[in-house]
Amino acid sequence: GARGGVGSGAMGGGAGGGWHALVLDEKSIELCMMLMPGLLAEVANGSRSVVACRARKDQKAVLLRLVRSRVEGAVCLAVGDGANDVAMLREADVGVGIIGKEGAQAVNNSDFAIGQFRFLRRLMFVHGRSVYRRLPTLIYYIFYKNIIETLVQYWFTTNAGWSGESPFVQIVINWYNMFYTAVPILAFAINDSDLPPAAAETQPRAYKVGVAARWYSHERFWRWQAEAAYASLVALLLPLLSMSASTGLGRGGSDVGGGSPGHFEIGAVVQNLVILGVTLRLVLELHAASALEAIAYFGSLLFWFANLIVFSEVDAPIGMCYGCWGAWNGVLAALAAPLPLLASLLALALMLLPRYAAKAYSAVRGSDLKAIRAAAAEEEAARARAARAPPPPTPPSLHFGHSASRRGFAFSIHESSARRALSMDT
Repeated sequence: GARGGVGSGAMGGGAGGGWHALVLDEKSIELCMMLMPGLLAEVANGSRSVVACRARKDQKAVLLRLVRSRVEGAVCLAVGDGANDVAMLREADVGVGIIGKEGAQAVNNSDFAIGQFRFLRRLMFVHGRSVYRRLPTLIYYIFYKNIIETLVQYWFTTNAGWSGESPFVQIVINWYNMFYTAVPILAFAINDSDLPPAAAETQPRAYKVGVAARWYSHERFWRWQAEAAYASLVALLLPLLSMSASTGLGRGGSDVGGGSPGHFEIGAVVQNLVILGVTLRLVLELHAASALEAIAYFGSLLFWFANLIVFSEVDAPIGMCYGCWGAWNGVLAALAAPLPLLASLLALALMLLPRYAAKAYSAVRGSDLKAIRAAAAEEEAARARAARAPPPPTPPSLHFGHSASRRGFAFSIHESSARRALSMDT
């Protein structure tokens, strides 16, 4: 198809690329692929752009395969609108089909479909950038919240004589990922936005952050998991120490002489702290809040608090195992005790402290996002000033008489004057 082709960003403009372009036709592609594929890939990657003229449909796929195998770190985008682009679209990392007059074969074999070629800019700079930014946080957070939940139980068993006993009831363990912490991260991955779409579309450098892998890296991944290990220690130790030091915790609590609190009461306080901590940790990653985020975050926490009340005040139905939630009957007294409550608030602040410190450092140092927002705001202000500016003065125009305008005499005021000028009137 006329629009089908290999994206020049995948092949041309590589590191150290010059300002020349490489133009290939069907025969040169076939000859170079047979005799010198490595040299072709090297020259193409050093070119500003690569144009393949009248290439066969199999040659389009071959060129993409060459880029993916010979150019390190290449990510290929293919755009096509016809059946002869199908092989190329399938070979690319991302295939975009254009809905056109040549049928639906390209669209049916692509990852994304757009109505016109001009929509590719928005697809990449707005939606593509959002995926670049949201997906790493989704990955980091899923591991983060599960590592906290798991390590808390591990640290607890070291304090329980390596008995393997869990402080959590089974239904809470099962619902932790299903209900209590699942909806907020889904809302974040679907809806969070750090730039208005218009600003992202007009600022290509905002897209380059994702291409440069600055949002996802192994270092950032392990920093999140190190923070999870730290948060799990804080979430267990402060409530455990406070409950051991307090007295009169109610059912299963420490006695007046300062005995050990019940491990299910410890579990209720710690689990409450973990769910609050991981939810607020995700709030710190938000850039813009909408009704969807409010429903997801507050709804998840309200559902957890409602469950906590039910588990504490309502006996488990007959036929259910006692450990499903019966062991947590009466734990609200432990949650409301003054010393454990203060310790939970302190622990919550300490769990979020690393992220607060990182955000403060970023605010002091400055970030590319601030510069991009400032540039977008400046462009928007310039467009607004241009729209408010008065129109330029129009040059004076001659007034034509009714008869002249009616009969087509363009440069005369009166019909008689025009006739004398053309020697048509004596």
